[in-house]
Amino acid sequence: MSRSDASPTEESLLPWGFVNLSQYQMPPESASETVRKGVLGLWDRLKWAPTKPRSPTVDINLEAVPSELLVQTAPEPDWADGVPALHKALQDWWQGRSGKVQVLVGAPNSGTAEIVTKWAAAFQCQVFPEPSLELIKSGEPPWLKEMDQNQDQVWVIPHLEWFYLRHSQGFGLLRTLIDKIDSFPGRLLLACDSWAWAYLNKVLNIETLFPPPLVLRAFDQVRLDHWFRGLAALSPDKDFVFRQADNEKLVVHLDAVSQEKTGEQEVTDFLQRLAAFSRGIPGVAYAIWRYSLRKAQEQDLEEKTKRAAAKDRMHETIWVEPWSRLELPTLPGLDPRGRDLFVLHTLLLHNGLSSPVLTQVLPFPESQTMGSLKLLRVAGVVIRDQDRWRINESTYPGVRNFLQNEGYLVDAL
Repeated sequence: MSRSDASPTEESLLPWGFVNLSQYQMPPESASETVRKGVLGLWDRLKWAPTKPRSPTVDINLEAVPSELLVQTAPEPDWADGVPALHKALQDWWQGRSGKVQVLVGAPNSGTAEIVTKWAAAFQCQVFPEPSLELIKSGEPPWLKEMDQNQDQVWVIPHLEWFYLRHSQGFGLLRTLIDKIDSFPGRLLLACDSWAWAYLNKVLNIETLFPPPLVLRAFDQVRLDHWFRGLAALSPDKDFVFRQADNEKLVVHLDAVSQEKTGEQEVTDFLQRLAAFSRGIPGVAYAIWRYSLRKAQEQDLEEKTKRAAAKDRMHETIWVEPWSRLELPTLPGLDPRGRDLFVLHTLLLHNGLSSPVLTQVLPFPESQTMGSLKLLRVAGVVIRDQDRWRINESTYPGVRNFLQNEGYLVDAL
């Protein structure tokens, strides 16, 4: 690809798009959710327990979508789809009309680092490897000389949060890199997790050293609808329609052809609730979306076919659990001294850590740290991704809210 590529239109890039961090807008809550929270808050202030809302009646027995069908209805996202939108956002920097450094900030599970990595491969940029623990402490990376020798090279760091540790000896590499940026002749694209960015700004005032960051636009109801419909359309053998299990209404809009044939356009507020709950973070919304999908049990297939055939014809109906009935993993009873929360906060500040590094960073005995990890893993709050422990996507919003309520430093996204 050349540096003079024609810029695509905003509509053609959907659901992807990047804006300045100061322009980021959270998806709004649905009107019904706002009212519900207001009523619950009133009851809480009056110290009364609210009546449990009545569950909608579902006359079809549902079960989780089998893995082979899940791959067709909600396949793994291809983060390369976000590359054109990122390249459009980087045009001034890419064309040399702004400074040498461009920063992107991304929330956990936003796919920002993955998109940056795909972009770097597409435009033949040099990606910094993940540093070892020894290199983080010593601050003497072997690629410093290489940076001086390649004046026209574009360098990319997809995970700046992996270049430091919250430790007395954990800032050597990051300080060396910051000192180097002003003098090296090439250009640099930095991507940083939003929690690490908040922490580094607090301890190093890092936002004063770089231009204002870019951030992926929040995935609101419209973007989620576009994204989920596009993922399901990748299946070569089937067309799917998504209906809410309690009322059979559409959750995701039909494609233009089906919409014209059926005239069905109204959708439920499920995706609006999902967008608000996930804070517009695509990876979080995607994980919960997959978890919410259901199919009719074998004994109900005939009934399901009769009920849906008149509406869906050539489509296969996938049922979506109503938002009020979703049971996501929740935080277990935590150590009252705050050890478990400190583990969660540390994992977020570094976008995941391995067990050996986590035990070095935390001021607790190794047995206690591993005990916290076991408790949180059994509860489904943390998962192990290769050699790193990180927060489970579907529990991230709840963990963030809990940490914020307890007075911990949180990110801006």
